[in-house]
Amino acid sequence: MSKVTVTIPEDFILGAAASAWQTEGWSGKRARQDSYLDLWYKQDRQVWHNGYGPARATEFYHPYREDIALMKQC
Repeated sequence: MSKVTVTIPEDFILGAAASAWQTEGWSGKRARQDSYLDLWYKQDRQVWHNGYGPARATEFYHPYREDIALMKQC
């Protein structure tokens, strides 16, 4: 993997965000805890990219230590 150097202006504000829905998926959910996105997925699965939805999130919740270690390598 080659390293890329990027120059960011001093007045540029850099941030990042993620939602629980994106990172945790359906891990540990109980019946009747569906959000509107969960319900949409259950009703219209075909509109989601390759059928992936909340049941198949990024799965950051469990292997986050390994994921952060990989990010540090870049």
